[in-house]
Amino acid sequence: MPKFFSIIVFVVFLSISVFSQDIDPQTQSKIDEYKQLVEKYKQEGNTSNTVNYLIKIGNLYWSENDATQALEAFKEAENILANTTNTTAKSQLFNFMAGIYMGTGDYSKAEEYYKKSYDLTSYNLDNVALINLLFNIGSTQTSQAKYNDAINTYNEVLSIAMEINDYDMVINSSAKIANCYDAIGDEQNKNNYLNISMNYERQKNEEILRKQQEETQNQRDLAQKNALRLETQMYRNKMISDSLAHQQVLTEQKQNEIELLNKQKELQDLLIEQQEKELLYEKQVAKARNRVITILIVGIIFIIAAFFWIFRLYLINKKQKEQLNKFNIELQDKNEKINKQAIILEKQKKDMEIQNKKINDSITYASRIQQAILPVKNAIENSFKGAVIFYRPRDVVSGDFYWFTKMGNEKIIAAVDCTGHSVPGAFMSMIANTLLNEIIKTKGITDLAKVLHELNKGVIENLHSSKNVEGLNDGMDISLYKFEEGKRTAKFASANHVSVIFVDENQTVVEGDYFSIGGMEDQIEVTFHEKEVNLGEKATIYMFSDGFIDQFNKKGKKYMSKRFIEFLQDIYTLNFNEQEERLLIEFEKWREDFRQIDDILVIGLSV
Repeated sequence: MPKFFSIIVFVVFLSISVFSQDIDPQTQSKIDEYKQLVEKYKQEGNTSNTVNYLIKIGNLYWSENDATQALEAFKEAENILANTTNTTAKSQLFNFMAGIYMGTGDYSKAEEYYKKSYDLTSYNLDNVALINLLFNIGSTQTSQAKYNDAINTYNEVLSIAMEINDYDMVINSSAKIANCYDAIGDEQNKNNYLNISMNYERQKNEEILRKQQEETQNQRDLAQKNALRLETQMYRNKMISDSLAHQQVLTEQKQNEIELLNKQKELQDLLIEQQEKELLYEKQVAKARNRVITILIVGIIFIIAAFFWIFRLYLINKKQKEQLNKFNIELQDKNEKINKQAIILEKQKKDMEIQNKKINDSITYASRIQQAILPVKNAIENSFKGAVIFYRPRDVVSGDFYWFTKMGNEKIIAAVDCTGHSVPGAFMSMIANTLLNEIIKTKGITDLAKVLHELNKGVIENLHSSKNVEGLNDGMDISLYKFEEGKRTAKFASANHVSVIFVDENQTVVEGDYFSIGGMEDQIEVTFHEKEVNLGEKATIYMFSDGFIDQFNKKGKKYMSKRFIEFLQDIYTLNFNEQEERLLIEFEKWREDFRQIDDILVIGLSV
């Protein structure tokens, strides 16, 4: 989806009750700065920058709920763009203006400008952007009771959504068509389109269930593969041990064969020697007795030589036995080393299993401690007309947490997102919880701007108290609401958080200060502000961390705040049990089999 279209859809759903109020001094200063730049670029003839800053001025006025000034800036930009061919800028501007007309209830003008945007860029939009633009046109037609036109428009949305398998848009557009038929009294077509909506809702839930079952089966298959791998390794170790034992048996057999050959050779040599002696004796007798002495001498010499020869064979045989024994000893040593290594590996495996269990037990115990410091949900639910708390840590322990207290006729609730997650985030949440208890419960400070100031000061002093700690930028984002019994207004303050509130069916986004708590030591004197929020006759308030909004799906796309606000628009009228179930289904459907990347906290209150 084009970047500008994301901004457009966000503005469309920013429908609020416009009331007169003074513009924030910081915002007015920024507007004056942009106006100077507009005059500068007009003199230079730079159309692109002139239009750009006029749009920024319009957005700043709109953020302060001044629709008249915002439209004046946008119309000036429209007049400048009229003589250009920049269709992208024109389409962006038309969508901004349509969103303001929607917010002020001028649905005819909203339809006119949405259609202008459609005529300019519909050929160049992807299917998702196109059906969102058509859906907005259908909304303006429905608001004007132009039900037949709205039916035709929503049918275009439905056709494209079915083609690209966009379950949510099929469900929403078919439900809108059913509402239009209901308004004109066509019961049959109303039921037909309601059936389409319900069928796709069922298909979407079946798809979620199927993917969950596939993930469970994949985990089972992985466990079986790991078990098979371990069994194979044990079998290999046994084969190595059996091979070494077999080698030892072969060595002993070889030794016996060598000894037998040596004995056979000795016997053969003795037989040859005996034959030679007998032959020599016969020759000596035949030649003469006078040679007896010579024969005796020769025989003695021969015997001595044979003795030395036999002795030499004995020494050779002894050396061979010693070498064989040495080889056997070395082989035994190797076998012992292999066995010791196998024992060490087994012990290391058991030690790792024990250590892993200790770590898991420690983290589980830390989770119980963290759960213990969280307010009891029943206390929050009983203090308001209704409440939902969607709390989903990424790991066992969380960097997100919620806080609540009731002091006299005042109730204060907080949604906190600490830096990091898992164990580091949990440590930060313990620090934040302790500081909130000290500031509000112990010191009795209930002015929300002062609470944020003291919290910022406390975090910085705690994290930067040691000169040995360098580069520590940990902190937190937080939103706070304070309610007084009998009043239909509330106080709001936040550090880098926004809140979405539905007052008498009108939606607005309440923004706080753009500074986080803690972080840099030189930010200790940052000023925070408290705002007053009108609750009308009936109000539903949502506070949340960025975990849901920043979640990626398997295509690498973030959920984004625009989509989240649209989702709240769809569910805020449901009871809070259904809202909690829808939050879980929406999150799981979006991420599918992609891992959860951050802790998640969403708080909804009915006041």
